[in-house]
Amino acid sequence: MNSKKFHILLVEDDHLDAHITKKYLAQAIEDASIEHISDGPSAVDYLLKRKVFRKATTPSLLVLDLNLPGVSGLEIVQLVYANKVLKKIPILIISGEAKKEWSAEAMGSLPVFIKWMGMKDFKSIARAARDIYLGRLAYGHLASKDLQSTVEKIDGLV
Repeated sequence: MNSKKFHILLVEDDHLDAHITKKYLAQAIEDASIEHISDGPSAVDYLLKRKVFRKATTPSLLVLDLNLPGVSGLEIVQLVYANKVLKKIPILIISGEAKKEWSAEAMGSLPVFIKWMGMKDFKSIARAARDIYLGRLAYGHLASKDLQSTVEKIDGLV
């Protein structure tokens, strides 16, 4: 296992979805710390360690909703990719809808999960997070069957 604590930043504005996601993430990675932020501007401040987040821990994994108030998840992805330190953080995208611009090809092969497909997808998010934690899922590559299946579903919807 990893020698340092695995820190997950969950950015999700729907509190029920955040609660369910946190539950499955905590079960999948028992020694993970999970921080929940519910809006885009706060997520940006957290990642850049600004304002009240000056002492924030750089996440080991970012679990990110795309439909956020203030700053979209897509804008946060762009911020992460543009930053030398942050671009090393694996990102799992979660969303309540599928849009063409969120297909696997458009998202640079980031794992994308559509929340409304059911409880199975919350479990898939947790399994993907565990795979990243254990080093079985290389960042930027869709190695797991769960991820491949989910991406195929998304590409079929858009």
